[in-house]
Amino acid sequence: MIGRLRVLSTHPLGNSVVPLALSRFLTARPDISISYDVRNLAHVIEAVQGGTADLGLAVLNAGLEQVNVEPLMQSRMVALVPADDPLAAHDVITAEDMRDKTILGIEEDSQLGGMIRDGFSQQGVPYHPRVESRLCQTAALLAAHGLGCAIVDPWSARVFPMPGMVVRPWHPEQTVRAVMLTRKGVPHSELLKQFVSEVQGTLRIKGASGSSAQSKPRARIR
Repeated sequence: MIGRLRVLSTHPLGNSVVPLALSRFLTARPDISISYDVRNLAHVIEAVQGGTADLGLAVLNAGLEQVNVEPLMQSRMVALVPADDPLAAHDVITAEDMRDKTILGIEEDSQLGGMIRDGFSQQGVPYHPRVESRLCQTAALLAAHGLGCAIVDPWSARVFPMPGMVVRPWHPEQTVRAVMLTRKGVPHSELLKQFVSEVQGTLRIKGASGSSAQSKPRARIR
């Protein structure tokens, strides 16, 4: 092996976009090895800050003091609804549309859970999820099993095969960012730059395909 990269990711990207990027990256580079795991955000930040991970990948809208945060792509939250529900005919789904639906929510103290609750509040619609989970991917999986409708990030919406479900843009439009986290004061290696470029390419393909939500790629990492 002539190179090794240590990568951690949070769940939205770690179980959707990153595996495909890893496959393409390693196929083209037989002399490279990767250490890879999916953890919660606090663990990813800690590992990058402490130098036990070269790169962190996350869905994060805020900056951080502990590590560098560089945007990779901007997208928007989406709604998952059954294909046989009248909502599937909507171009965009609002909180008002969800008023009488069974909602699969995200825990309020999480970043995305708070965003979803704010979206309902902005439209004056009560938010009473039937089931709450910590991860958007869990909510997406429950929706795929017929338990209700979910509002999730666009990457979590495509982790699992979900026959019978459709993805629609969520209104009010709530922005989410895929970002990279790196250690402060440490220059990016050429290997890291190449892998980030692969992740960005995969984000462009997978970020919001299949819905009318727009994904905006960010500037190329130098």
